[in-house]
Amino acid sequence: MALVPCPDCKLEISDQAPMCPRCGRPMTTAPMTAPAAWAPQPMAIPQVAPTVKKSSVSPKRILIALGVVLGLLVGGVAAFAAFVLLTNLRSDAGRTGIAAVTRAPITLHDDTENVPATSYLGLPINLPYDGMVTLDVSVMQGNPVDIAVVPHDGWEDYKASPGTAASIPELSGKKTKALHQTARVPAGHYYVALRDKTLGILSASTSSVHVTAKLAPF
Repeated sequence: MALVPCPDCKLEISDQAPMCPRCGRPMTTAPMTAPAAWAPQPMAIPQVAPTVKKSSVSPKRILIALGVVLGLLVGGVAAFAAFVLLTNLRSDAGRTGIAAVTRAPITLHDDTENVPATSYLGLPINLPYDGMVTLDVSVMQGNPVDIAVVPHDGWEDYKASPGTAASIPELSGKKTKALHQTARVPAGHYYVALRDKTLGILSASTSSVHVTAKLAPF
């Protein structure tokens, strides 16, 4: 509240007084205006540009991860190939197939056989490539035997007529207890024929014969 002079008597009175207490002059005051009604103002929402989150994985790490995955795949394939190779090596067919490719020496037969008297026995052998065949035959016990290497397609002819059937002369023997010969033989399927033609009361009923056949490149 402030003091203001009366326009007539100059008495200082309150600016809130309706009239002068001395002279009775009404005091005019500026009309009070009601405050303007409050209107909500729109709030400006700041536009935030979207941010793209950068990957924390560096290209170098990605390349390393790809290298590890590729290494595992290659290692798995190599391990599987090694497993298949070892499995094949344990089988006769696998050894023969590998020998055909590498032309490695291979043992075609190595075992002791029993040949009945007045009969014959055919031992199948497979030559995967043209090479040198070494045949060792030894009668461990029993009678001398006839020996021949006969092509697969001539086996029936040999059984019917041994003297006329086709065979490899260098790997043949008549009534012998030991044979050691080497000959060049084409690839193919053959039989090592053992025939005991011994007759008589004193002859053995069965002959025990050890046969070893090996193939080597030229």
